[in-house]
Formats: sequence, structure tokens, C-alpha cells
Amino acid sequence: GINAEYMGSQEMAFFGITSFGPQNHFQNGLVNAIGLNMFSEEEYKNAFIKMDEGKEGFIPRERIKELLTLTYGFEPLEEDIELLNSELVLKDETKLTWEELMAALALIKGKTSEKASQSKHYTSHGKYIDDRVKHKRLEAAPDEKYKLPMTSGQKYGFKVTTEGEKGFYKNPVTYPKNMCNETKYAEIMIKTG
Repeated sequence: GINAEYMGSQEMAFFGITSFGPQNHFQNGLVNAIGLNMFSEEEYKNAFIKMDEGKEGFIPRERIKELLTLTYGFEPLEEDIELLNSELVLKDETKLTWEELMAALALIKGKTSEKASQSKHYTSHGKYIDDRVKHKRLEAAPDEKYKLPMTSGQKYGFKVTTEGEKGFYKNPVTYPKNMCNETKYAEIMIKTG
């Protein structure tokens, strides 16, 4: 299951599963929209318990990818594994305990949520108008809040750092794919031959 906090207050059609992509590209593009933040503590706990076969209270560190795969239900991104490994503080470098895992996840969630909270610039229309008239710049640049540019205007000067981001950046702006019933029917006919 996906964490309700990640989905926000909006109701998602079809339980968040559509063939047309995410319903809210801006929310999906925030820096905190990573796999590590999408799942609950209970889901991580269930996966950890399944992997701790000897009931010793730890799993080998090299099995982090397996733990995330079991939690997610699919293969995790390399960025998620690298981020988790970079934030782990272990007493024994070969073993990962439940407490150490939760501490690292809390640290990651805190850092990414802090960055993502900057995406909401104004809560007051009056303050927005005042800043617009004064030509005041925003506190955080788009590349500090989003993984990729969310609008065509943001793609100029957007800093892309990792190889994974560079692959996505080839077509940075996505648009919903709306099709009428006739077009859907024709597409299915073409696919079936």
C-alpha cells in the first residue's frame, strides 16, 4: 500500500493506478516522492520480520535491496538503495537492525520533506501580490524542490546531477494522455492485429 501522507488529501482514481500516469505531476515530481517515503513503517516491519529468519533482530547489510524489494513489491531504484546506504549509521557494518533502519528512514524522510515543503511558496494571496509587485524572488529554486522540471519554462537552467535524472530529462515535461472511447477502441484493435 501507498502511504496516505504521500498521496495527500486528494482522492486518487483507481487507487492511484492508471495507464495515463500520475494525476498530480507536481506532487509526483517533488524531491520527497521517492520509494523510501511511499511505504509505512508497518510494511517495512513486515518485510524485515520475513527476512530475519533466525529471529536474531538483524539482517545482513548486503540484503538491503531484497528488503526494499519485499517492501515495495517490485525492484527498487538504485537511487533508493544508495540513499538508504548513505544514511545508515550501523554499530556493526555487516548487520542492519530494525532500529537502525527506522532511524535512517526517519532521517531521509525529514531531509526530503524539508526540501519539498519549500514548493508551497504562499499561503496568502495578499503576500503573493505584494511579492509580485516588488519583483521579489522565491526562496527556493525549482531544482531544489523538484526532481525534474515541471513546466517548459523551468527546463531552462534546471540543474540535472545524476545519471538517472539525465535519462528522464530527455523529455522533461509530461502531459496527460486523454483519449475518447473511439480512440481507445481503435488503439486496442491495432494492438491485437
